[in-house]
Amino acid sequence: MVKHNVRLSSPEIGGLWGVYIQETMSVCLLNYFLHHLKDNEIEPILQKSLYISH
Repeated sequence: MVKHNVRLSSPEIGGLWGVYIQETMSVCLLNYFLHHLKDNEIEPILQKSLYISH
């Protein structure tokens, strides 16, 4: 069996880091929105979005 040691390139690492930062920000914003929610009809949408971001 041949073992390949494939390393990520700089653009791939940058892309992964960008997605990580975006999802981290999404979690913070969604928690804020849920805490200050005034329209209960959109709560399920925000909860599902938060679940996906986690």
